[in-house]
Amino acid sequence: MPKAAKEKNTGITFQFKAIELIGSEMHLPKDSYVIETYKFDITTEVKLNPENKIVIIEIGVIIFDEKKGTHLGGITVANIFYIENYNDIVTSNEKNEIDLPESIVVMLNSISLSTTRGVMWNTFKGTFLHDAVLPVLDPKLKME
Repeated sequence: MPKAAKEKNTGITFQFKAIELIGSEMHLPKDSYVIETYKFDITTEVKLNPENKIVIIEIGVIIFDEKKGTHLGGITVANIFYIENYNDIVTSNEKNEIDLPESIVVMLNSISLSTTRGVMWNTFKGTFLHDAVLPVLDPKLKME
């Protein structure tokens, strides 16, 4: 996974290229009960496609009943961004590791988390996970 580089004085020119629902799952609890509080395990993965100037932020969310610890479902969403000035933004350091400016990582994570929240709502509406709304999160938090 690329690491966040120290800030550069480089603006980003990008567009949201696509949103892809990679997968979703629901596990109806065997016992019928009211779920009071949800717990979300969230992962992010950055994938790069330099040939097409693409950065993909893949968000995975696993949903649990916080009280009982029961696994209720999950979703994985790929947020695909076209970066016009890709070669200015995505660089390599002296160890040949990929660097992305921290402000860009935060911005793309923020957009991706918000988009995933909407995809979750649309995917789970009308089901027992209808109220499992992903909370607003600080995109600066490390999620692995």
